[in-house]
Amino acid sequence: MNETALQKSNSAPVAVMLALLFATLSVAAVSIHFFLQDEALWNYIGWAWVRHGVPPYTGAFENKTPGIFFVYALSNISGGGWLFARMLGAAALTCGGYLVWRLASVLESEAAGLWSLAFYALLILTDRTEFICIGYTESFMIFFTAAAFFVYAGAEADGAGLRLLSAGLLAGTAILFKQVAALSGFALLLWITCRTASGHKARRAALFLTGILAANAAAAALLMCCGTKFGDYMDGTFLSLLGLLHNAGSGARSSWHLWFGQGLRLWGLWLVFAVPVALFALSIPRRRENGIFILLWLAADFAGVNLSGDYYRHQFRQLVPALALICGMVIARAEDLRIKLTGRQHALAAMFLVVWACALTVRKLEAHGGADNAPGAEFAGLMAADMTAPGDYVYICESRSSQAQNYSGRLSPSRYFNTLFVFGSRERSRLLADLSARPPALVLVHGEAPTWLSGYLAINNYEPAFEKYDYDFYRKR
Repeated sequence: MNETALQKSNSAPVAVMLALLFATLSVAAVSIHFFLQDEALWNYIGWAWVRHGVPPYTGAFENKTPGIFFVYALSNISGGGWLFARMLGAAALTCGGYLVWRLASVLESEAAGLWSLAFYALLILTDRTEFICIGYTESFMIFFTAAAFFVYAGAEADGAGLRLLSAGLLAGTAILFKQVAALSGFALLLWITCRTASGHKARRAALFLTGILAANAAAAALLMCCGTKFGDYMDGTFLSLLGLLHNAGSGARSSWHLWFGQGLRLWGLWLVFAVPVALFALSIPRRRENGIFILLWLAADFAGVNLSGDYYRHQFRQLVPALALICGMVIARAEDLRIKLTGRQHALAAMFLVVWACALTVRKLEAHGGADNAPGAEFAGLMAADMTAPGDYVYICESRSSQAQNYSGRLSPSRYFNTLFVFGSRERSRLLADLSARPPALVLVHGEAPTWLSGYLAINNYEPAFEKYDYDFYRKR
């Protein structure tokens, strides 16, 4: 059967698997009826930007590149709430599965494509990638990264220069969603330079890098036009990571300590995939190979997952495209071991794996329970809204979560609305100056108030009003 006929014969199973993946992710998207922690933080930034003209970084600080702020700004423009970003994430993850199928088909075979898609769906729908966090940065990052690799895979054809520039734009857009995507982009850059004749290496690398720089420059220019200061942009997107890593103690030494401690529990299931990775590596010398670059892609993503040392499960999603490709190619290459399957058998087996993964995910969602029970932070935020006027400032002192600030519908007086990013004296001084310049009508403290905030409350005549939902409410005397 020729390649065109084989692609046509497999189009129905691929469509079924992609439809099942999207449907399952959609069910997960609507199963939680409130903003998750990171969603609340990004939605607040998008809301402040769209509704009040407060630009990201200068007016509302986060240590992410701006792609996710654009998503939540669109969500606020559309009025889609928490559902908009999740459904967009579900679409991105599903399209990522399509790209993994096409990439494996181009690099290896249609059988490898079917199995790669099946493993992609299986890994996306596991607890180990926190499938419930659909509207998170990783969902968009892996789509654009897979798109960059797929576009480059056809760069030997006519229009190779345009494909390289397009691959760079896609890789740059992936970086706009998460900084560690730069590592995947570096792996693709090595692939480009190694596959190119010596006389053309510099030109091709320059085209790819131009695309990356253009994507990031365009995003930065848009933010500058909206009032973001360049220094604040650089501080939020890159320089703040140094402070966060330093304060969290998650440099290289601590990261490896966590890997063998806390992280090893999360890595347990992933270590099972060391077997197909080893088999794939061993098969490379016997074939015309792009496989070494798929391994390099996986190694880059492995480094990215380990970089912060925090090990949130949704961060492991970064591994999925390259790992799914490797698993799919290993199964397709098992025919070398006299394990012969027809095209129909490959399709049926791959579909069974996806159906099984979807069924398990739906069962987990049914057993989850409490999807309608919003966290106390939502009620605290709504209570703050009832106690203040729309033009009032409300300062909420908490880290890791900004759900109360998001649900309050009130602006924070400072760009440091989340104390996670108050790294030291510089940020603390700016926060206190903001509080003095724009005194909040209400202050909420989750947990024990830090010394600097207790001093501010005392000097400015704030007194405890009451405690509710694990928040202490303070108002002026």
